[in-house]
Amino acid sequence: MTAHYFLTTEISLECICMIFQDSVAHTCCRDYTSGQLQAWLNRATEERWQKLKNSDLHFIAARCCETGEYAGFTSVNAGGYLHSMFVRPCYQRKGVASMLLRAAETYAIAKGADELHTEASHTARPFFEKNGFGIIRRQTVDVDGVKMDNWLMDKKL
Repeated sequence: MTAHYFLTTEISLECICMIFQDSVAHTCCRDYTSGQLQAWLNRATEERWQKLKNSDLHFIAARCCETGEYAGFTSVNAGGYLHSMFVRPCYQRKGVASMLLRAAETYAIAKGADELHTEASHTARPFFEKNGFGIIRRQTVDVDGVKMDNWLMDKKL
């Protein structure tokens, strides 16, 4: 049986933290060292997510119709900056990220943006490329003293 999902802008900090931690710890481990993962996880506190929720970011979550569980979330601003997209490992490769991306695109277009841009992890890069994003450049970021590479990418809307 194929699961169905619905979108909502209602998502608690607890759910955001759980999805983020689950996704990073179990999915990104293929592409980053344990030290990099730990720095990434340590930085994303409930206080930081609250600050992001209070910023200009618009959060969109996907929930499974059958179970009510949150499957993933994304955040985007009116200028087309796609800040985050995380899907719980048990819901990956089931259309959740694609649905969230379409919702982020719709939001950005409605706000007048003509492109989306993001800083994609090594893990997320293939998904974004498959969905029409191009690479602007590889970049190294500092996460609490730990160097990590990611990809600055964009997509015309």
